[in-house]
Amino acid sequence: PCSNKINKEDFTLIWLDQTLDKDINDSRDTSKLRQAVDDLNTYVDLNECENYIRSHQNENIIFVVSGTYGQHIVPNIHDLIQIKRIYVFCLNEANHIEWIKKYYKVNNNTFTQTEKLLEALKPYIRQYQQTLLIQKSIVDVENKTTDFKWARFLTDTLIQSPPESKAKVEMIETLRKQYHDNSFQLNFIDEFDKNENDESAVTWYTKEGCIYKIVNRIFREEQIDEIFNYRAFIKELAEQLNQLYIDQIEEYREWGISKITVYRGAGVPHHDMKVLKSNTGQLISFNGFLSTSPAEQLALSFAHAQFGSSDLTPVLFAYEIDINLDTTAFAEITQISAMKREREVLFNPGAIFKIEQVQYTDGDIMWRVDLSLCERDFMVGQHYIEISMLERTSMNNLLLFALLLIEAGYNNKAEIFIEKHFNEYKDRAEEATESSSTRLSILGILLLKKGDYMGALENSKKALEINKQTLPENHPFIATNYNNIGGIYKDKGDYNNALDYYKKALDIEKQILPEKHLHIGISYNNIGSVYQDKGDYDNALDCYKKTLDIWKQTLPEKHPYIATSYNNIGSVYQNKGDYDSALDYLQKALNIWKQTLPEQHPNIATSYNNIGAIYKDKDDYDNALEYYQKALDILKQTLPEKHPHIASNYNNIGAIYRDKGDYHTALDYFKKALDIWKQTLSENHPDIATSYNNIGSVYQDEGDYDNALDYFKKALDILKQTLPEKHPHIATSYNNIGGIYRHKGDYDTVLDYYKKALDIRQQILPEKHQDIATSYNNIGSVYQNKGDYDNALGYLQNALVIRQQILSEKHPDIGSSYNNIGLVHKDKGDYNSALEYLQKALDIFKQTLHEKHQDIATNYNNIGLVYKEKGNYDDALEYLQKALDIWKQTPSGKHPDIASSYNNIGLVHKDKGDYDNALHYLEKALGIWKQTLTKKHPYIATSYNNIGSVYQNKGDYDSALDYLQKALHIWKEILPEKHPNIAISYNNIGGIYQDKGDYDNALDYFKKAVDILRLILPEKHSYIATSYNNIGLVYKEKGNYDDALDYLQKALDIWKQTLPEKHPHIASNYNNIGSVYQEKGDYDNALDYFKKALYIFEETLHEKHPDIASKYSNIGNVYCEKGDYHNGILYYRKALVIWKETAPENLWDIVSLCYSVGETYVQQCKYDCALLHWGAAISILKELIPEDHPIMVFSYLCIAKIVYSRSSRDV
Repeated sequence: PCSNKINKEDFTLIWLDQTLDKDINDSRDTSKLRQAVDDLNTYVDLNECENYIRSHQNENIIFVVSGTYGQHIVPNIHDLIQIKRIYVFCLNEANHIEWIKKYYKVNNNTFTQTEKLLEALKPYIRQYQQTLLIQKSIVDVENKTTDFKWARFLTDTLIQSPPESKAKVEMIETLRKQYHDNSFQLNFIDEFDKNENDESAVTWYTKEGCIYKIVNRIFREEQIDEIFNYRAFIKELAEQLNQLYIDQIEEYREWGISKITVYRGAGVPHHDMKVLKSNTGQLISFNGFLSTSPAEQLALSFAHAQFGSSDLTPVLFAYEIDINLDTTAFAEITQISAMKREREVLFNPGAIFKIEQVQYTDGDIMWRVDLSLCERDFMVGQHYIEISMLERTSMNNLLLFALLLIEAGYNNKAEIFIEKHFNEYKDRAEEATESSSTRLSILGILLLKKGDYMGALENSKKALEINKQTLPENHPFIATNYNNIGGIYKDKGDYNNALDYYKKALDIEKQILPEKHLHIGISYNNIGSVYQDKGDYDNALDCYKKTLDIWKQTLPEKHPYIATSYNNIGSVYQNKGDYDSALDYLQKALNIWKQTLPEQHPNIATSYNNIGAIYKDKDDYDNALEYYQKALDILKQTLPEKHPHIASNYNNIGAIYRDKGDYHTALDYFKKALDIWKQTLSENHPDIATSYNNIGSVYQDEGDYDNALDYFKKALDILKQTLPEKHPHIATSYNNIGGIYRHKGDYDTVLDYYKKALDIRQQILPEKHQDIATSYNNIGSVYQNKGDYDNALGYLQNALVIRQQILSEKHPDIGSSYNNIGLVHKDKGDYNSALEYLQKALDIFKQTLHEKHQDIATNYNNIGLVYKEKGNYDDALEYLQKALDIWKQTPSGKHPDIASSYNNIGLVHKDKGDYDNALHYLEKALGIWKQTLTKKHPYIATSYNNIGSVYQNKGDYDSALDYLQKALHIWKEILPEKHPNIAISYNNIGGIYQDKGDYDNALDYFKKAVDILRLILPEKHSYIATSYNNIGLVYKEKGNYDDALDYLQKALDIWKQTLPEKHPHIASNYNNIGSVYQEKGDYDNALDYFKKALYIFEETLHEKHPDIASKYSNIGNVYCEKGDYHNGILYYRKALVIWKETAPENLWDIVSLCYSVGETYVQQCKYDCALLHWGAAISILKELIPEDHPIMVFSYLCIAKIVYSRSSRDV
């Protein structure tokens, strides 16, 4: 009973009658009904029929039933959504009048002749097709899936396409294949084939045949393959409507008519009425040929007669048209219509209307929806890209369709047409020339959109070679080829090749086009975009402004291209850190969008997002959130709740909260984005991988490295399943995972992942690509962590060389390279080289970035830290304060970078001996971190560690241990048990026990530290040397001098092999070894090592550095112990000069030295000199401690001893 043929129409007709298989009479000739509905299924079995109906929920079913069967089956199926209309066919009409009245879908009349039934079906089907068009548009409004450009693109493409003799043949063949067993439709198709030219496309469209049904459905359902098959007819129909529109608009204006209203009566589901009422003021688009009438009463009769039922609300749609607007074409077609009584006004596809009001009219007993027709380009905006007439007229229709589809974003559909073209032309002679060249070019564009750079380049270059062989060298097609290839190189990051090809295109265009031509502006824009990517912002601005100048002279001042130009210029100022200028240009772009587009247009949302990004870069998070929220509000009103664009906006907002350090809220937004993408995209879509990466990055910031690693690996798993194994995104994923292992201190695994990333990039990218430089930079940083400074510098220099070759000399990334190299020199103790590189970085940043840019703040911070290591504390504080001043511009005042700045300033005060100020700044840092980070964050552990070290220097060992144990507790919870930070914590705690004189506990902690470090670091790592040094000092304190010298020598051997010969660590080690020899009484060796230490400090540190004073003091002590008081006093005085100049930070050192000098004078019986120095010590002590302090008591006793000794001598 049912056909296996695919139904290309909107309806299925089912006829149920127990006598259909019996030859009773001719009144039930079911085949006649195929004039109205091609898909006809007949049944004699009631149950079989009902089962079929229930199993086809997605069909629109017209049901014809005998009176007897009707009484049984109609109650069961009446309310099913697929049942649209029921007709009773029965000779005994009187028997069924009463039960028919109970069911609103049942036609009031019963039928006894097929012809009469056919006459009832035809208008119902034609009207219902228009209802389906309206319902589809309402669903799009509700789901916010309206595509305002789709029908416009298709219609314009068809109109612009050159005529093809084969197009009509293809249409006829398609129709005959579809209706091969429908004699009525085959007769209609034959008539159309023979007589098409005798009548207009409008006439054929309005005839009772298959054409209008097929065309309406394929347009409404966006069946691109079918539309192409009917392209010739749709083109002719649209062109005729365009011409009628032009003629009739002129007549309206001559008659002084400025506005007209046309109507459509329809039945609308109750839910759809609620949608219309709640969307007053919104836009609705019709992707098909909308049929209306200027006769309001006719429209009212359609609404009442066809759709007066309880599941459909009768609605009168009133479409007001402003004759003075340039709108989608419409025309009254009465004169050429096959249905003249309807006075039909037909609209071309893509008409956009604004829903003005929805109200109930008591007089008509129905709802009325008033709409106004919008301008033709409304909601199309910058997405509508014109193709030049030269390209249109010479391009094959298959390829023209493909190109327009690519520009509209329908890449998969475009691929169908490229393949069609290849199959059609592959065996023809012209395939080797222009035809294949155009196809290869378009295929290159498509592959570029899909991210297949190699395929895009291969096809685009083949196209270029064909054109070079067949066309003049300055032909526009060759310029287009150059532009296409330039775009691919740009996206690949091969900027030099991109510039080369873009400039070749521009040279040709300058030869053949006027100097202010639109395309020359586009070429300058392309070149500017490459300079921007290279970081050559001045040249980028120059090109973008040339573009703007050309477009301003050739386009209306509010044209979308000009808004785009403002946007591009603004983005360059954003790159330069000149946020005020950036905002100015982005605001200009926004103003154009606001004046030319509806307030809820996606371009306006994009503008808000761009402005939000500027405020994000300014660390003005409140304003950034405000603009991102504005964008989100628009997207929520114009898109479905679960649309990917809304997910992207959630990502933007999440990134703000991440930058603010509000990781909980950041995670919330990132997970909202992930939830949408999971519901709207395939489970392995790259955007889901991006979401996993974002979530992983937050866990990384929180110090939750296990969760971070889990999400980064989820991202990698997706990318491996969806991308080629050598794809750039996979390399980035390896980098992310490597970064986690770096935080975890697993440097071998880090290098493995970073080198995997590098290997991919080296295989798929140009050898001088920026991403390869990034890989070198990352690997260099790991070697820096490992203490392998030579390898670190080697990789960082490789990164610098690449950046110098592909970027402008003042690009911020080159500044970053200098900065990184400078930090390695800092770690090596080569402070002069460190400052030289950091200053180079600062010079670049100051020339290319805004004075308050975050990179400049970071650079000031790094320079300050180098001056700290040099002991030049005033300069250190000056630079750290400059960094703090920039970071303090963060509106919240609670940014983690501000805390870092306070931390660093605190450490400088600690080194100066100003412990109260040190604690003040360190506790401010801790306060911010506690407010902005999780309680187990690594920064908080670092903060506890730093505060503990200050208490250690103050001699408050209990407080020191408390803070250091807090730090260790965090490290143990968040890091692997063998992490370097845990070893450092053990070292710090060991230092406290050492200062307390608890040497056994000190040794225990120092050995725990060295056991960890030897497991995870190279045997010659600086951290291991530090541990050996610490153990040696404990053995010294225990009087075990041989073991002390053994460990100190191990430390020295490592440092000599891994550090520059004048590194401070080596100097400190010499000093420590000297102190052991001093304890042993081996004064010559002691002096030798102390002087080696002094030499290095004098070469590398500021001349007034406290460490130099300490070495003078140490040497003075040895001379005095040798009995060489003259030299002893000489060195003491050198130390005293430095400490007095750097007071008050070194008051305790001054006190200690005064006692040493005084003791030396006592040994020489120079009591007056001794009293002078000890008296000075007491004067200082009075400022530091109370009178009854044990040290004060001891000091007074010393003076009393001198007075007694002097008086005894005098007697």
